[in-house]
Amino acid sequence: MLTKLKTSQFARFVIVGCTGFLVEALILTLVGSLRWSPIWGRVPGTMAAIAATYYLNRWITFGSSAAGRAQAGEIARYVAASTAGLAVNWIAYILFLKFLTPSVLLALVGATAISMVFNFVTYDLVVFRISTRDSR
Repeated sequence: MLTKLKTSQFARFVIVGCTGFLVEALILTLVGSLRWSPIWGRVPGTMAAIAATYYLNRWITFGSSAAGRAQAGEIARYVAASTAGLAVNWIAYILFLKFLTPSVLLALVGATAISMVFNFVTYDLVVFRISTRDSR
């Protein structure tokens, strides 16, 4: 059962994730207008979304201020966790495109939903919890 704190934290995570989704969807749409493939078009959008969500999750979701500065280890853990989440997301995205919908945006929505819980748990247990303990 989720505690009230975790429920509130997950709600903030969803808001940050929606912001990351909008960043990625905007860039995917822009590069799509340049006739990039829907697969390769995700690369620049994903990179921008990871950068945006790192800072927003650090500040809003997990409250890891650590004197206001990002720690190299924390950033490395976030990128590693995001890469694992990205693998889950991209596999789901490709499967949605292949079997469920030709719409890149609908495939992006489905893939994002599937990887959301994976990312939340990984960020909470691996990325920000460690940095919070390290900063004490």
